[in-house]
Amino acid sequence: DQQQRYEYIKQTLVITTRKSTPFITTFASPGKIVEDLGTILTLGWHCSFRCQFCYLIGSLYQRQWQEVYVNLDDLEKQIQYEKFVHRSILTIWSMLTFITKEPQLKIPDGLKTTADWLRKMFIQNEIGTDRKAKAFLRNNLDSIFAKLGIKDYSLTTLKRNIPHLYLSNSSFLPWLNVSEYTDFLAIDHLTGFTSDLIHIMESDPDIRINLRTKSDNVFNLLSFNPSGRIKVAINFNTQYAIDNYELGTASLDSRIEAAKKIQRAKGFLLKIVVEPIMVYDGYENDYIDLIDRLKREIDLNKIVDISFGTVRYKTKLINTINRMIPNNTLNLEAESLINFPKDRIRYEESIRKNIYEKMIRKLKRFKNLTIRLAAETPEMWDQIDLNKEAHIAKSITQ
Repeated sequence: DQQQRYEYIKQTLVITTRKSTPFITTFASPGKIVEDLGTILTLGWHCSFRCQFCYLIGSLYQRQWQEVYVNLDDLEKQIQYEKFVHRSILTIWSMLTFITKEPQLKIPDGLKTTADWLRKMFIQNEIGTDRKAKAFLRNNLDSIFAKLGIKDYSLTTLKRNIPHLYLSNSSFLPWLNVSEYTDFLAIDHLTGFTSDLIHIMESDPDIRINLRTKSDNVFNLLSFNPSGRIKVAINFNTQYAIDNYELGTASLDSRIEAAKKIQRAKGFLLKIVVEPIMVYDGYENDYIDLIDRLKREIDLNKIVDISFGTVRYKTKLINTINRMIPNNTLNLEAESLINFPKDRIRYEESIRKNIYEKMIRKLKRFKNLTIRLAAETPEMWDQIDLNKEAHIAKSITQ
């Protein structure tokens, strides 16, 4: 029974090791969207929260329970090479831009697989200096581009550009996202992983951590001063959406209090995420009220940025949700949900554009506030007058 399987997984946490797959991988969202390079640090899999729209529900056929990984000595061995891997991946991305003669607004096709192969090679061959990294790129450039399926290029010219591109991309430090496959803070009172995370960061001053949560469990985290190397993204939604779709997560009041604590603490960067925006009766007024409240209670002049995104599904995920959570309240048959592109279900363009514009209009007085969209198309960025090229330029030389 799939419903019973879902309940069992949500109530079962297994402490284990991560041996067969690496802790650090490159992430690439599907579809034609605007997205900078994602680097995932996997410390666990799935979480106790019951967000009905979560894309990880689609992986529950392969998992028997929630997992947390404790062989962090292996992680420390991997992480020492990551900044050199990161610079090399960006260098390859820059080369692809040079070949195509146009900026890439997300990680180019095939580069995720090549990046993970590159990471494996760097660890195996102990490539832990910039000199060794550049030499590896130079000696293996032909095979790298063969993996990417790129044929029409000048190998001599690209090799000549490696030192310049590598150096220019070295200013973009790696941010490791620990929250893609689990809500890291939701179980921190059980795992104490925040102290382990700080210890790992101490081994390399160039490593930064992205941490995203719907929890208010920030007590352990705030006992440290990471000196600007931990970015905490508090994921907000309307109280209606929390009560109906994000079951078990912290209330809106509690998330706001957590954000305030992050702002008052030393050494943390705060990011605000309003995602996924859900369409229901009265949703527009609720989301506008949410923005008004965030303006009143959080200093938006002192956050990294604020991002907006709407819910999105794959067709297969919708079928799995209906089997595992048969009494879900997602309204998955709504006429406003369309296929765009094929097998990618999201709200029609006019609905997304309308709610984005209304929320952004509320933020006009914050002249220095960076606003961005999450997993949105380049066309949507253009329609609401957000600079997609400037966003990508913050993380890659093109």
